[in-house]
Amino acid sequence: MADRKKIRVGVVGYGSLGRYLVKAILQDPVASSQLDLAFVWNRSPEKIDDVDAGLILQDLDKFESL
Repeated sequence: MADRKKIRVGVVGYGSLGRYLVKAILQDPVASSQLDLAFVWNRSPEKIDDVDAGLILQDLDKFESL
């Protein structure tokens, strides 16, 4: 396979779908080879309990600076 640049993605919302997407991006070999998790945002950031703190975005208005 050609050497491709990973696509940076952010996950907005951390309900069932958000958790699934984050887990897939971080743990699935195919997904993690193609995608780079830039941030995770949730209205209630304290509910993001299983993601590295450096990936949790506190202010969604600042996503472009990542």
